[in-house]
Amino acid sequence: QTPPSPPRAPVRLQYFCQICHNYNSMDEGFTLENCGHTYCRGCFKEYLRIKVNDGKVHPRCFHNPALLDRKGQKCTALVSRGDIKQLLDEETFAKYER
Repeated sequence: QTPPSPPRAPVRLQYFCQICHNYNSMDEGFTLENCGHTYCRGCFKEYLRIKVNDGKVHPRCFHNPALLDRKGQKCTALVSRGDIKQLLDEETFAKYER
């Protein structure tokens, strides 16, 4: 009789952040509502903060499959207002709303 196998660790899904270029666990990421692409919460928050402070009021996703040696079009989906509100502090969000 063979002994029972040890329990396996659950498989952790990962994403590749195209800002910091790190692989991270999906539960640590922020997935955009309009397109489903995932970035580090802190990375995308900083990206949005810079865009808003530079007066870019329609920030877009920029996910590029070519960075992962995949085919497909670069994403240009608008970042939803809800995502922006979730990530930015009140002051920066108010600036975005103006």
